[in-house]
Amino acid sequence: MRTSMPTVSLCSTLALATLIACTDATGIEPVNLEGTWTAEAMAMSNGTDIVDLIALGAAMTVTLNVDGTFSWLITEPGLEPATEDVAGTFFVSGTTLTLTEAPEGDSEDFHAVRDGDRLTLTVADLWDFDGDGALEAATLTIGLTR
Repeated sequence: MRTSMPTVSLCSTLALATLIACTDATGIEPVNLEGTWTAEAMAMSNGTDIVDLIALGAAMTVTLNVDGTFSWLITEPGLEPATEDVAGTFFVSGTTLTLTEAPEGDSEDFHAVRDGDRLTLTVADLWDFDGDGALEAATLTIGLTR
């Protein structure tokens, strides 16, 4: 279960928006994603509140290989287990990056935008913004660099 965390100030919100505003209208080719990407920004938003996950101790590194395999190591503060190591395959179609875990076969579709060595991933998620124990609809945005 995710926990409620403090919201981010307007200045932090604007800085995050600047980091993730990169665009690539041509879509993404798998060969352009090859490498190790490190999260510089991770935020949950419900349209009103933004939670800065990096400030709370979250971390993420994802390695995308030209053969279509990936691995990631993600640390989510307050969750058990706190660190998750995942491997599997990925597929790109336009601006959709699909990560499929092995051997479970669970997959997640991210909206992906790449600008040089910056990659922004966005996906629907859940978060408890008001601390009442109920998860609410949210958008997870991850800004990565390699």
